[in-house]
Amino acid sequence: MPASLTPTPSAIQNGIKKIVAGEYDEGPPQAALPARCEAAVRPAYIVHELATTVQWTLPPEFAMVEQSQALMSLPQRILLWGLVYGLGPRRYLEIGTDAGGSAMIVASAVKALGDIDFSAVCIDPHFQIDDATRDYLGDRFHYLEQTNSPAAMIAAARLAGGRFDLVMIDGDHRYDYTLTDIMLAVPYLADGGYLLIDDAGHPQVRDAIRFAVGQLALTDCGLLCRHVIQASFLSAVAAGPWQGEVPRSGGLYLLHQPSGG
Repeated sequence: MPASLTPTPSAIQNGIKKIVAGEYDEGPPQAALPARCEAAVRPAYIVHELATTVQWTLPPEFAMVEQSQALMSLPQRILLWGLVYGLGPRRYLEIGTDAGGSAMIVASAVKALGDIDFSAVCIDPHFQIDDATRDYLGDRFHYLEQTNSPAAMIAAARLAGGRFDLVMIDGDHRYDYTLTDIMLAVPYLADGGYLLIDDAGHPQVRDAIRFAVGQLALTDCGLLCRHVIQASFLSAVAAGPWQGEVPRSGGLYLLHQPSGG
């Protein structure tokens, strides 16, 4: 923005005061109000001083969106980074980590938030994480090298110190395994927590999500990233429940545990 168009601090303050006065000085609204929230279920906001947000610049940590070796399309990477940066989760669980590409995106968003209380657990039967990636992730990431199971979920919650604000599922994409991962994760979601499912464009993952949504008391936030990947050299499925469908990957789907749920 040209210097001549940049508002002065006093102009910004006066403008904000005018807006707030218009929003709160008219008396009570005519429409019905919701019941008062108990303090325990109010959103845990991340508060910024107005003066620091007027000319907010992109954090340097955002570069990891491009640098990461995650097997994700760019729209998926941007959405994952923005979701973590926006939510500021205290506890994060990743089911299916492989080489740690998506974990690095999560870690970079957490680093951009500064010194927040954060703990992460990654579950994978065969980690492929190199030393450089482990160094970047740091000591706030913990690893359970095992197949996901009730015992793994219990151990993960103990390592993290409680239930999870954000869980990302990117494990075995076969229907039974995806559905099992979803069902195992739900009891370990914190009130107000989110369940993010990768590769939602995969036919079997898609249908596992559909079934789970019909069974669980979660808010269906839908397909947040519609970008999917398919290979032209692959033929449609020849037989079975997904006969005629084209193999695809990519896409991100979001479910939400209502506060008090």
